[in-house]
Amino acid sequence: MAVTLAAAALGWSAIGHTPHPSTLRVQALGMVGFAALGLAGLAVDPDLGLYLVATGWLLHGVWDFVHLKLDRVVPRSYAEWCGVLDVLTAGQLLLLAW
Repeated sequence: MAVTLAAAALGWSAIGHTPHPSTLRVQALGMVGFAALGLAGLAVDPDLGLYLVATGWLLHGVWDFVHLKLDRVVPRSYAEWCGVLDVLTAGQLLLLAW
């Protein structure tokens, strides 16, 4: 489901809602990178997979805070909300592993 939503958002950007083509490339690379972390988490030992998925959530939170700082791509309130949610989710996963 998350990959479908990411692909839909990327498609929406591709049809003219992104201010610059390089922004679209960066977003596409981010989508591929986060999907790769998630898929790698499924393919390895469950303990390692949990750390990979937690890393993906944490990095996505950083990704959101970069968008917040640059004030680009998504509305600021969405970047704030998503960044906090991502970091908290990563922390919760790490607490589960502990």
